[in-house]
Amino acid sequence: MPPTSSICVVESLLVQNGRVHSKQAHEERFCAGLNQLGASITNSELRQFWDAVWQLLPKNGSWFPRVEAYPLADNAARLACWLRPAPALKTGAKLWVYTGADVRTQPTIKGPDLATLAEIRGRAAARGADDALLVGENGRVLETTTAAVLWWRGDTLCCVPPGKTLASTTVAAVADIALLLGYKVAREWVTLNELRECEVWIVNALHGIRVVTEICGEFADSVAVPAGAERVLGRAEEIPAVWERKPVSENRSRAGENGAFTSWELASQLENWASGLGEQALTGVGLLPAGENYGVFVNKQRFKKFCDAYTRGAVVLSDGRAPGGCDFELVSSKIEFSGNLELLFEKFFRGSENAFWLDSSRVIEGLSQFSIMGHSIGHAAETLTARAGSGVVLCHTGAGERTATTALEGDIFSVLEHRIATTKVAQRDEFPFDYAGGYVGYLGYGLKAECGSANEYKASEQDSVWVRATHTFVYDHAACELWILVLTGSAHIASAEQWISNAKNTICGLYDTDALRDSHSAGETARVAPEGLLSESVMLEGVALKQVSAGSITAEPGAPGSDAPGGRDPLATAALVEHDAQTYTALVERAQRVLQAGDSYEVCLTSRIKMPVTGAAGCAATGRDAAGYNETGYDEAEFAWRAYRRLRSLNPAPYAAFLQLNGLRVLCSSPERFLKISAFGECETKPIKGTVRRGRTAAEDEILRARLGADAKTRAENLMIVDLLRNDLSRVCERGSVQVPAFMRVESYATVHQLVSTITGRLRADVSAPAAARACFPGGSMTGAPKISTMRIIENLERRARGVYAGSLGFFSFNGAADLNIVIRTAVIQNGSCEIGAGGAVVLDSEPTAEYEEMLLKASVVAEAVLNSSRAG
Repeated sequence: MPPTSSICVVESLLVQNGRVHSKQAHEERFCAGLNQLGASITNSELRQFWDAVWQLLPKNGSWFPRVEAYPLADNAARLACWLRPAPALKTGAKLWVYTGADVRTQPTIKGPDLATLAEIRGRAAARGADDALLVGENGRVLETTTAAVLWWRGDTLCCVPPGKTLASTTVAAVADIALLLGYKVAREWVTLNELRECEVWIVNALHGIRVVTEICGEFADSVAVPAGAERVLGRAEEIPAVWERKPVSENRSRAGENGAFTSWELASQLENWASGLGEQALTGVGLLPAGENYGVFVNKQRFKKFCDAYTRGAVVLSDGRAPGGCDFELVSSKIEFSGNLELLFEKFFRGSENAFWLDSSRVIEGLSQFSIMGHSIGHAAETLTARAGSGVVLCHTGAGERTATTALEGDIFSVLEHRIATTKVAQRDEFPFDYAGGYVGYLGYGLKAECGSANEYKASEQDSVWVRATHTFVYDHAACELWILVLTGSAHIASAEQWISNAKNTICGLYDTDALRDSHSAGETARVAPEGLLSESVMLEGVALKQVSAGSITAEPGAPGSDAPGGRDPLATAALVEHDAQTYTALVERAQRVLQAGDSYEVCLTSRIKMPVTGAAGCAATGRDAAGYNETGYDEAEFAWRAYRRLRSLNPAPYAAFLQLNGLRVLCSSPERFLKISAFGECETKPIKGTVRRGRTAAEDEILRARLGADAKTRAENLMIVDLLRNDLSRVCERGSVQVPAFMRVESYATVHQLVSTITGRLRADVSAPAAARACFPGGSMTGAPKISTMRIIENLERRARGVYAGSLGFFSFNGAADLNIVIRTAVIQNGSCEIGAGGAVVLDSEPTAEYEEMLLKASVVAEAVLNSSRAG
């Protein structure tokens, strides 16, 4: 071991379940230090060393490795990777003030001044403090001897200007978390007296984020070290000698005595790599002493958000950019609102080629509180389209003559994962919802080919389309608040703010209220009066639209009556379905023979309605008159919009949606959640298995509800899917975190009762939302169990592609969150044709005729909306 006075390069890392913040920044800082040492290690050799470190670090648990370099003779250097478990948690940090000359050095070079820092820290420890707060001779606060200092000025996170900071990479990561969570970041100097008035945090890679509970006392560098005080966390003299090519068994013995280190592969493989470089670079793996107890003190919701995001690696600085070096800014404002969401979508977004409305038309507390509508236009717009199994995703940007298309290697899951991980977005406000800008679109059922099950049949439409949302409204149904968001580049912030201002003025004009005030700049919420919202008919861009409903449809349906199933007899739908009763029941019986042979436990069998909606054939099929046409002929956009308005009126659902993407229109009234993931990795899926119609009287309705909850066949279906989805989540969640908090509960909707279970878990730190969606796709309620083999059985039975139906739609947010539904109760309209899928689970106890009737029931309400769409106008 070199003497403690030798200059060395030290880079400290924090590893959480195999994830390291800012890999590239750590490598660059270490390389800069080697250059200052004059070391003759080549870039290739250094790359080999770092690759070995990244690949062999423990993949589970919290660890604190340090990468070090010491000079040897002839400009050679000794490289070492030291490892120890991350220290235990502590409730906070007490600081003692040290005033004097700046004793710090450049962050990549840590030489003799390490001893000085340790000595100062020892003085603070002797006074009962956790660390010493360094204050310069000019009165400016610098940092502690081990960590950077952060403080809060209102909702602004402040840190010292860049320079000789000991934890600059970690500060950058925390600052980016602040921006993503909606706070502001400032770099400025602060005096000790000013700091005492603020909430203060300290942060570094080892300890994470800690709250400063006390700043006390003061001493200068002339104060003698008290008797008995020892250096705290002294560096070189406390590190065991480098293990130079000692047998792995001996390494195990040395480490085992300390009872901490278990990753023997890291030691042996690094040693094997070093032996190939001769004396130029020797490596070792050792243990640092336990030292002090550091950790995280969670004392408020805001601090917990930071800690969760930091330890999960929610922000990864791939290029070492400073805070504020973002690709986009999410400009936002909020108004109170309780009007008609259909008219908002009509006015602001329906005219766009790529528009969306994730519509919580049936509000259920804790499940469907927010509706999201918007479009993708302008400089920040991007559309991703993919065909399953093609190996490429097409990225479309620009508009008109400036449209550009780029082929991206990979599938839609990997491309979305890369896009979200590498796009940095600064966020002005803290939102009450998970969405913070991102991609909105759908995953067609055919993407099962990217998840282990080949496709024999190809869909007519794209298997997946996703757009980067640029202008978005998010409506909070509980608080009656409308958030207006614009994703924009730094050169276009003024125009984004103007768009928001114009949008609020337009809303004011629509509802004939006083001018709105910007809640963000004025510090108060702008208000839209709830009285006199809309007259019976309102003119929007010359089109008279009759008011259908105010806001959304409430959670509890009205008393069931004769129109409960949507006003259409399910048997009247039979003539439109691809399979007649005899054909469909024969398919059910074939599926049961497969079950009897033991090849599956449950098969989700589906059929479809496919009919023209344009021209003479379309008029005959839908029974429409001229109401579905305009002066120049059939208007598919208008027809689809009318049909969706009718659908959400007939069958309001918590996970409904209207998408018009890339020429395709999806009209969805889904009651089923596929996968919801919070920004901090909490995930939930809610499979539905078991459906029965609503009763025509209150008494009949209650009988049907009770019968569904007790039906043995239905409960068996639900149980098998719950087991399947528990298995899916266990592949991507932390061990022991998968739970079933709600098992086989009956939920009632406008036209049906359904049996629903809820499965939850917490994603592993190394799993992104798109990766989790891939692991769980398609939803088990649309396949059966076991999933892969049953999907092959389904393809042999149905002998067609399902398309968008049975897939999933929703959003992936830049903050790591996602919310996706199961695409059921859905019509897909494109090129003058409409397709509606419906089906159900087949088990050994299934009665074929009952399965056929259940399929018709599910298809009938969607068919009603399409066949009678002119009523919506």
